[in-house]
Amino acid sequence: MKNIEKIAELIKNNGYVTRTMVLDNDINPRFLTEMVKNKQITKIAPGVYQDYNAFEDIFFAKICNIPKAIYSHATALYFHNFSDRTPIYFDITVPQGYKGRLQEDKNVRLYYVKKEYINLGVIEITSPFGLPIKIYDLERTICDIIKKRNKMDAEIFTMALKQYAKYKGRNTIKLHDYAKKFNIDKKVREYLEVLI
Repeated sequence: MKNIEKIAELIKNNGYVTRTMVLDNDINPRFLTEMVKNKQITKIAPGVYQDYNAFEDIFFAKICNIPKAIYSHATALYFHNFSDRTPIYFDITVPQGYKGRLQEDKNVRLYYVKKEYINLGVIEITSPFGLPIKIYDLERTICDIIKKRNKMDAEIFTMALKQYAKYKGRNTIKLHDYAKKFNIDKKVREYLEVLI
């Protein structure tokens, strides 16, 4: 199998291909450049490519090569179906000390957390275009919006809490466990006592 065919096969299997994947398969990355020039693939992020004819998966492209970047806050609410508003900005949480391209992106609202909490409540879901992305689970998301309530859209915030209070699948034990870690347990209890 030729190198270009191998790259096409990787894209077919995953929906995208990275420079690292190409190197791991003993393929010279110059073939990626050749395929971009021939309009066989499109570069969607540094070192990340997808089929030229595919719709660009902006949710995947924003964080695909930033391992510690997680969708959070209003964007996570959208993926949990706790907000019917398509996000205008991409809410992304990164570890404290992060320095990178997301800081320059005007369409991204960055939130910083201590490194030991970056993976707390992380789950992987499929984006609307079928590619893997990381978001926080519902309970972590509820904690995040309560913690940053002054930066949240009031309507999205209120609707999310009301919906969570009615949600049969809520896990209040996990919610309070997260809330204690973030020192907002009292605030979480106050909100839920009013709603439940």
